[in-house]
Amino acid sequence: MTCGPFPAYPVSVSSPHTVSRTQPVDRLDAPGRGRAGQSQKDRRRRRPGWWRRGRFPWRSRFRTFPSRKAIQAIKDKISAKTYRSTRNLDPDVLIQGINRTLAGWANYHRHGVSKAVFSAIDHHAWGRIMRWLRQKYKQGNSRLGMPALRRRFCVRGTWQFAANGVRFTGASAVPVTRYRYRGSSIPTPWAPQPVPATS
Repeated sequence: MTCGPFPAYPVSVSSPHTVSRTQPVDRLDAPGRGRAGQSQKDRRRRRPGWWRRGRFPWRSRFRTFPSRKAIQAIKDKISAKTYRSTRNLDPDVLIQGINRTLAGWANYHRHGVSKAVFSAIDHHAWGRIMRWLRQKYKQGNSRLGMPALRRRFCVRGTWQFAANGVRFTGASAVPVTRYRYRGSSIPTPWAPQPVPATS
């Protein structure tokens, strides 16, 4: 039985990845594709100067990026940290905890195509912190205004949150480093060892 363009995976009941036979399975989040929390996709685009080459005008790019489940999981963690039950915390404690959570998550996914995802996660976290601060320091029935929020809790001239010397860095502070082939530079036990010089 097929569900959309991809067939439904017939997984047994005893399998840890139990799925109903009538439920479509996302191809990107199917078991056994990439590392945990990552998806892989083959993106194709035309080669530069493809009209001159004649053959094979399409170039395949196999990319790894954070899966939708991993993105939603980190968003849920940020939402839990900025829930109304945490308004008893100081702003610097909240920002430091969110920075550590995002840095650990970004370090795991920094070897894929993740720069745009990191920016989207930071946008979500910034909005949650902004609403948390406005509710915490509201006066009466009116929340803290945006000009007062920027003056009290942002770095001068920017919208970057800072409190008691702790700045919100987010996931974008982690550099994205793609894998580079280094097979010829990895030492092996079968490589000849230099003989130490004797005097």
